[in-house]
Amino acid sequence: MSAVTDGYSDYLQSLTWDYFATVTFRTPRRDPIRAGNSVWGVVHKAGVQRAFLAVEPHETGDLHIHGLLKMPDEMFDRQDYARSDLRAGRAYDLWRSVFNVFGRSKVEMVHSPYDVSQYCSKYVVKETKHQDCYNFYGQAGLWQPIH
Repeated sequence: MSAVTDGYSDYLQSLTWDYFATVTFRTPRRDPIRAGNSVWGVVHKAGVQRAFLAVEPHETGDLHIHGLLKMPDEMFDRQDYARSDLRAGRAYDLWRSVFNVFGRSKVEMVHSPYDVSQYCSKYVVKETKHQDCYNFYGQAGLWQPIH
């Protein structure tokens, strides 16, 4: 693992996240920048405020996306946030938005910082030919680590 990937992993774990997403494109994509931007466009329209999206190639060379997604804090007030049924319902809404546009997809709730660390160790630190194809989406002010 490099210092850069360690830094990404540490930074991403310092932020709060609501969902993990995986998007496999119905129509093969080869351009990692356009693939990430197109996924951001759909999830942002569905209400996602901030996203970290990592591009990964299949054995065939076709791309798919792994991501961390954050909804606006006001979407879940403090009492409701712990209610997994509300968060699960929102996960379904996000999944439907992504599935309708791209095809096979998965959206799952983040339950703890440990979940994010597992995600980072699996996807962010992976060495691929597209390892530089990670992108941060959302307003800069939304990227402040929690203290």
